[in-house]
Amino acid sequence: MIQLAWRLLRFQKDSGLARWFQARTSDGRGTTRKTMILALARKLLIALWRLVTTGEMPHGVVSRPNIMTASSKEDDDWDISLAALLRVCR
Repeated sequence: MIQLAWRLLRFQKDSGLARWFQARTSDGRGTTRKTMILALARKLLIALWRLVTTGEMPHGVVSRPNIMTASSKEDDDWDISLAALLRVCR
């Protein structure tokens, strides 16, 4: 989770969690950053849990487009067969 928190800071710089971390660690001390990255990891875990259970995106996080978006006829067939497979597996 701590590695994921560092990745969040690197790639989601405008998210609410990243801004929270930056505000808390603006004093520049290394010990503060180490302590606060653990707090950020905990907040991130809660935010991800909310995403999974309720579908609520964390504030300011930008998600990537869906990789399963159909771009051609072959992809449409793939989406249909994937949907059929998911219905069978339920």
